[in-house]
Amino acid sequence: MIPYWLLRLLPLFEYICPVCRKGVRQSAHKCPHCGERFPLAIRVPPSFLKDPKKLEEYVHKYIFPRVSAFERNYLTKYFTVLFSDGFESNDFTAWTGTSISGATIATDNSVAHHGRINAKCAGLQSAGEYAYVYKVLDDSYATLYLRYYVRFASLFNNALGALLGLFRNSTTGVAYIYVDPSTSKWGVYNAITATAYWEAGTSTISANTWYCLELRVTVSATVGILQLWVNGALKVDQSSLNTGADNLVRVDAGAYIPGAEAAERILFSDCVVVADCRIRCEKPLFHILRGRGGDKRLGTTYQQPYTRPPHY
Repeated sequence: MIPYWLLRLLPLFEYICPVCRKGVRQSAHKCPHCGERFPLAIRVPPSFLKDPKKLEEYVHKYIFPRVSAFERNYLTKYFTVLFSDGFESNDFTAWTGTSISGATIATDNSVAHHGRINAKCAGLQSAGEYAYVYKVLDDSYATLYLRYYVRFASLFNNALGALLGLFRNSTTGVAYIYVDPSTSKWGVYNAITATAYWEAGTSTISANTWYCLELRVTVSATVGILQLWVNGALKVDQSSLNTGADNLVRVDAGAYIPGAEAAERILFSDCVVVADCRIRCEKPLFHILRGRGGDKRLGTTYQQPYTRPPHY
């Protein structure tokens, strides 16, 4: 289901050639495709209403340039989001499964970024320990984006920091988000070539602070792309890489430590979204509702990712 106000922006009809049945202008008298001449084009309901992919392409091409940034952001949940979970179900039923070694992962209600529930990775101390949830997607993709909020209970000491998220094909890890608090840098690790790419500058990395991480992976043996945004700022931008030849079919969200830590480390996460285009950070709901006569039942807290407001 798509919002009624969007339907009002879509054309009621489209026009086709009576012979080849391809689209033509309403005022056309000659088909640009087959050369047929006709007095009037045939008026039919828009074909994209029956094809979700064509509808997505139409909205991106013709509707997005005409609407506000708020409306574009709202429409992304209908046309680009492949998976999202804010852990509000208080379990991992939205995911395919979990994988742990020496650490634990569970839902938690202590420091949710918004809503009530977040995920918590605990027991991270010995080298090689990990805990994550994973989702096998319904299809395979050459390009995917992962948006992932993380918060450190205390900073990691290991030089490679923590594994915060990755995409996989059916058997092989492809890309990981790294953090190194000792050098104040974020990075991306290419698992195909065993190469780490760190940001050129430095960042402020603190405990007990939420960070919005967004990773782009484009797979290719020659023109692969790895990009990382932190709180909306582009930190890593690498192209012309070997990121493997197989399409992406799986996403993991959790934590991993490649080296031993002096004490147990805990990582909180929330608001996981996987999409085929940029996702960007969540915004406070009062910014969205300001001047729009929003539903007072929603309050002024953070909006749960891609959940339809009650007044729609």
